[in-house]
Amino acid sequence: MAHAAPLPAKPGKIVCFGDGSALGHFLALKQLTDRKYCNFEAFVFFNEEYTLPEYFSLENPEFKFVMKVGGDSLKSLLECSEGKMLQDYTSIYITGYIPMVSGLRKEFKKIPNLNAKIFAHGFWS
Repeated sequence: MAHAAPLPAKPGKIVCFGDGSALGHFLALKQLTDRKYCNFEAFVFFNEEYTLPEYFSLENPEFKFVMKVGGDSLKSLLECSEGKMLQDYTSIYITGYIPMVSGLRKEFKKIPNLNAKIFAHGFWS
């Protein structure tokens, strides 16, 4: 049985953080949420060089890709989150390699006045 994170319980801004293994999950989440009620954006980390099809970026402008060969997903995604007021979001999704997922979740839990529901799902690579 495949795992799927629950959809947001209330409308609002959604932000996703994950590695390449999360791309399919985030695409599904985007398709299953109503844009009228849920503003969606995602940050996806790759530690190898990937060439994404041009049409993917054109069809999914809410996806931001972080490509750092040999880079650290936790550190890179934390850097992406620093430019965000996570207190403004109602739902935060973290998906990917378990140490990265638990590290991000732990850091986000330290943010004062963060009321967003954090959904975390980890994979072993």
